[in-house]
Amino acid sequence: MVALVALSAAYRLALTYRLGVGYDEVFVVAVGLLDMEASTTALAVETPMTRSSGTAPLWWWVEYAVYRAAGEISLTALRAAPVALGLAALPLGWALVRRRFGRRVAGVFVVLLACSDVLAFLNSRSDFFESLMIVFILPVVASVGSRQRGWLRGLMWAGLALTFLGKAIFVIGLCGLAELATWALSPRGRTARIKALVVSTVVAAVPVLAWLLIANAHFADRPIVHEATTAQDVWSLLASLTLDYQKTKAHVTGTWRDAMQVWLDGRVWPWNVLLIVPAVTSIACAAHGAMRAIRRRPAAAASSAGSATSKAASEPRASARADFPKKLRPPTLQDVTGAASRAARGASGDTTRGWTRRREAALALAVWVVVGTIVITARGTAGARFHVLYLPALWLLIALAISSRTARRNVLTAPWHVAAGVIPAATLAWISWSERTWSVATFAVWAIILGGVAWTVASTPVCFRHSSVRGKPKPPGSGTRASASSLTPALPYSLTPSTRSGTAAGGIGATALAGCVMGLALWTGPLRWAPYAEFEPMYGTSSLATLDDLSSGRAASAAPRRETVYLLLAHYFYSQHASGATLKHVRRPLDVAERFARLATIDRPHDETGWFYLGLVYDAQGRSADERREVWRKALELKPDSEKIRERLEAVN
Repeated sequence: MVALVALSAAYRLALTYRLGVGYDEVFVVAVGLLDMEASTTALAVETPMTRSSGTAPLWWWVEYAVYRAAGEISLTALRAAPVALGLAALPLGWALVRRRFGRRVAGVFVVLLACSDVLAFLNSRSDFFESLMIVFILPVVASVGSRQRGWLRGLMWAGLALTFLGKAIFVIGLCGLAELATWALSPRGRTARIKALVVSTVVAAVPVLAWLLIANAHFADRPIVHEATTAQDVWSLLASLTLDYQKTKAHVTGTWRDAMQVWLDGRVWPWNVLLIVPAVTSIACAAHGAMRAIRRRPAAAASSAGSATSKAASEPRASARADFPKKLRPPTLQDVTGAASRAARGASGDTTRGWTRRREAALALAVWVVVGTIVITARGTAGARFHVLYLPALWLLIALAISSRTARRNVLTAPWHVAAGVIPAATLAWISWSERTWSVATFAVWAIILGGVAWTVASTPVCFRHSSVRGKPKPPGSGTRASASSLTPALPYSLTPSTRSGTAAGGIGATALAGCVMGLALWTGPLRWAPYAEFEPMYGTSSLATLDDLSSGRAASAAPRRETVYLLLAHYFYSQHASGATLKHVRRPLDVAERFARLATIDRPHDETGWFYLGLVYDAQGRSADERREVWRKALELKPDSEKIRERLEAVN
């Protein structure tokens, strides 16, 4: 776990360092934090309701607390919270899944969580609220399909809704459908499931309705001017941002193909495409397990219960024998009556024995994943951040399938491993996603590489298996035989040993595999396109056009972006002053522009852009000629061929 956290931290920190500043990080988050600093009403209501599509305050308050602790707006202060929350999700996911399903499932789940390039990208930007949402989604996913306490799930739902209301409604809907599917097919604890859903809904609704009523009362006498639309009240704003999302956000809404780019374009998300075959397999295993449980005949249950009754009834007579072990308790009357009760339930047609804890969880998770994928795809919603709403459920579903002995024995054979390596190679062969051109040669190269790696993994002998009572691993050839069907390309069985002595070696193996996957991300993935991308390469962005140019050979390289938080903020506030715009919470934008222009010159003293904006601010403020001349002279020294800077300096002289 420590090694995985360290590896995941290195991946996220490297991506945070290479990723250029996002425009939404500046013009939405940073400007919103400055508004919150200037006004109490902006801190409490206005900024969370008008600055982003979340219409909820929790993420804003987290970012504001970090900003106040840092003392100044900076890229480090903006991204500290998402990176910390992304790392905190790893031990949280381990603890939650291990408590319900054991160490092996938890190990697979944490590796999938740590290696996810989609989640790592979201953890590297401050304008993505999913870094906080994942902390609330993990407990819900880990407990889905179980007969749990409704109030705890309700608190998680409330946390989701107060982080990003529109996406929380979608997640709550997926969770509710998953629970209802389990309620309909599994006869175990049906009444308790319905009661828990009702309690969860009530617990989540109280704080969310309170927040919405407070916000609606605040905007009662004026319309809500949101960054995406204008609404008369809170309710119409929510309808516009959820039900009419395709119209409100038409610039990021495309076809089903654009919505599925996260699964079809390995140049952008290589780790996701490696999970295509395991994802399909895990859904099929969940459906197969549910069908087996449904088809279990009552006669079989009655027969097994009757044999248990006869065995329990004969045990009192056997206990009278002299050789009965003294340390074992003889069966009591309660044991006999309990066996008789189970026999009666079996004779009456009870089929609950076919449903196990894992089958119920797998069914609920499969419903969550399938419905979530269909809805997002059908709406044409571009952007990998929307797929995070069901990806944790998919990771846990894959972990359950991989750790199942039946699946390893009957499904995960050597041809399966090869298919799991070859099929993702097709997603790495795009020449241009926008023009729909594809390279056969690139596909052949990646198919050989990934197929060879998968075959090697499938042929590697298992080093650690179930051992003796003392927990010592058995050496190869001592009775424990390894088979190729017991491994998967996502995580070999030997990497998650159940014995205590194999834990260290299993952790080293899991970390090594995670390192190989992140090495693939270095070659193709977020670490490659991060320096020049203003946003993720998706429908409607220039980043996708740049990636297509690089893949097709039309461009040899892409220049890294030079913008910084300070430069963009200086430009924003100077432009507001120059245009005569009135800012509601910032009364003197020119002074704020000077503040960030000075910070830009300190951050990058050899970049002429910061000095250029500082000169513009000095000219607008009417500073003395000596001060203005010094600034423009410094800018001209850094960029001697700039006619604009030379004209400004001559005007001062």
